[in-house]
Amino acid sequence: MTTTKGRRRLGSPKKEPRDLAELLLAIAADAGERWGPRIRDFAATVPPGVSVVGSAERARARRNAALRRLAIDLFLGLDLKAVADELAKDVRRYGSIAWCRDQHRSEMPARYAGDPLRAGLFEAFKATDGDVPTSPKQMARVLKPLFLQQHSGHRSGIAMSRSPMSPRVEGKQQMIATVLKLDPKASAERIAKHLLQAVADSPEGKKAHAVLEARTLADRERLAAELAGLDKQELAAIEAQGAGHAKAIKELAAARAKVKELENKVLASAGAKIGSSFSFQSRRDALQRQLKETAHPAIAAFIHQMQHDEMEKLRKEQPRVNTTRTRSAITGKFVGSETNNLAAIVIRMHACRRAAEDAEALYFQPDQSTVPAQLGELLRNLPGIDEMRPPPRYGSHLLLNDLRNGMDLKEALSKHC
Repeated sequence: MTTTKGRRRLGSPKKEPRDLAELLLAIAADAGERWGPRIRDFAATVPPGVSVVGSAERARARRNAALRRLAIDLFLGLDLKAVADELAKDVRRYGSIAWCRDQHRSEMPARYAGDPLRAGLFEAFKATDGDVPTSPKQMARVLKPLFLQQHSGHRSGIAMSRSPMSPRVEGKQQMIATVLKLDPKASAERIAKHLLQAVADSPEGKKAHAVLEARTLADRERLAAELAGLDKQELAAIEAQGAGHAKAIKELAAARAKVKELENKVLASAGAKIGSSFSFQSRRDALQRQLKETAHPAIAAFIHQMQHDEMEKLRKEQPRVNTTRTRSAITGKFVGSETNNLAAIVIRMHACRRAAEDAEALYFQPDQSTVPAQLGELLRNLPGIDEMRPPPRYGSHLLLNDLRNGMDLKEALSKHC
């Protein structure tokens, strides 16, 4: 006796399930008494219309369809490796530059309407939320179904096949194949290139090429003859002006000889000037050295005191600060003003430097008997460091630089304090 289950197996092949619920019921029929009821209970909870293929598979199918349309529209006639390399470069460039802005858009930007490459890449990236193959090897796997071998008999055929993929069923799960809606048009530039090549290879194209070559040769012969005639005219003009040219050359040679003679005189006078200057400087140094050797010893001691001892003492001197605070009768806040002796220290440093320079001049004074009194006068004229002024607004070093550069004391104080 044949059971119902056996008749179903021996009969015509059953129809493939359209959704997940039908697939679960078909599995439950063969699962046995232990698991069959549990699978049927689970199938009852699945709403009708849920596809066997998940959303991830559908998203990848839309992404692959967009990439394949780009391969057909932009790279028609190339082999698989070249198309995969070029399209992978475009994917990496778009992913690193434009996808960071476009990933938050719900619709394609209007400016991509005239750019099929940007429009196709936006569709592919949007389908899988940026999960697009970036290596040529991965891109070749996606585009491989387009590149079926053709035996059309043509000299150079299109490498891409326009046959859609056939569905494939593995076990109990049905995988929906990607069906491409291929656009028959290709890039206008690429089509024009193929047309020009076909015309050039035809007999009529070869004849036209021969005519163009003959015209080009005639034009080149005419231009060469014109160039030769122009060279002859130039040579004749040069020969006609030969006498004047020779005279100008002689005058130029004479002028160069005169210039050379004047240069030699200038160099000789400069050498004599250098020699005389050196002799004068040597004599001056010898006289100054003799005057310093016989000068009063207090001069050297005073210069050392001004340049070293006094300067070191002033550098270590700590400025004294005087702060005055008054309370405003209007706002009730305390308003203060500050004064210190930093400017006075800087002025004394400048005065010590000037006193050392004045003492240097005493070396060359014939009468050295008055040197101690003069040094004492220089020491007494040094300013003190007790005068309180507002602190220099630009810094004490800038005040000292202005004094060293010759600025008047009053002008420097009005500028800085």
